[in-house]
Amino acid sequence: MLSTKLKLVDIEVHSRCNRKCWFCPNSYKEREFDFLGNNAYERLLQDMKDYKGIITFARYHEPLVNGIILYRRIKQAKEMTKAKLYINTNGDYLNETSLDMLNDCGLDVINLQLYDGYQQPFAERFDYGVKFDLYKSVPGWVEWRGKYKNIEIRMYWRDFKMNGVNRGDIKLSNRIRTSPCTQPFNVFIDYTGDVLPCCNMRGDINPEYVMGNINKDSIIDIMKSKKVKDFQKEMMTFEVKKGVCRTCQFGLFRNNIINKMLIKKR
Repeated sequence: MLSTKLKLVDIEVHSRCNRKCWFCPNSYKEREFDFLGNNAYERLLQDMKDYKGIITFARYHEPLVNGIILYRRIKQAKEMTKAKLYINTNGDYLNETSLDMLNDCGLDVINLQLYDGYQQPFAERFDYGVKFDLYKSVPGWVEWRGKYKNIEIRMYWRDFKMNGVNRGDIKLSNRIRTSPCTQPFNVFIDYTGDVLPCCNMRGDINPEYVMGNINKDSIIDIMKSKKVKDFQKEMMTFEVKKGVCRTCQFGLFRNNIINKMLIKKR
């Protein structure tokens, strides 16, 4: 059974995204269309049958580019696990039909990212009887919350020039990192089956950080492997980080007594 400490499993069901955002490796690195195979996916879900955390379909694809695959994967996850199910989407393929399909499949949450700017009128973007309430407004981040039938919707805009982080081999920061990181205690799976320790890594760009592949090994064995345990241990210190983590500013911990106590529990 997957560790109860695990909070997030992020799965890329296929390789395609319809956008080329400047802060994402998709802006320059084209991937041929392919998808995570059903056998590997079902084995993964079987290993997660008692998992009660979050399964999100995000990574580096736009999941709704291929709704047929996505709807099936959501339905399988709903039937085979106890997880809460999310998708991250740019909203380009959201309409009443796709929303109804997502609702019927059992999706719990939509994270809708407004890449075109927060000034964009709601009605033009999302006029399906959803009432959005302002949830948060700070420099570089504006967020609203709403609901469509059984689906919670978190719609937000962020200024990646202000709060973006390194992704793949795109560097948005040169600051040296000493803060610990809990990302390696989650699971990030590319459409190829590659397992990565961070959402900001990708198997084809950061192959040295591939921890295993679910087409070959179970996710339980991968997460118990020496490679994963050594990386987790390395990242849970206040020492200078190595490799691509050296200048990453994602999920920083402050060097204080409370965080040191939390880290020791890991």
